[in-house]
Amino acid sequence: MFKSMIIYRIAESWQSDLQVLEDALQKTIF
Repeated sequence: MFKSMIIYRIAESWQSDLQVLEDALQKTIF
């Protein structure tokens, strides 16, 4: 249970990081 909570937290922060990276890439390309 606790382990899955940690994984969920990491995945959540990871997604937000990916979103920021995508935004930066789009600004750079276009």
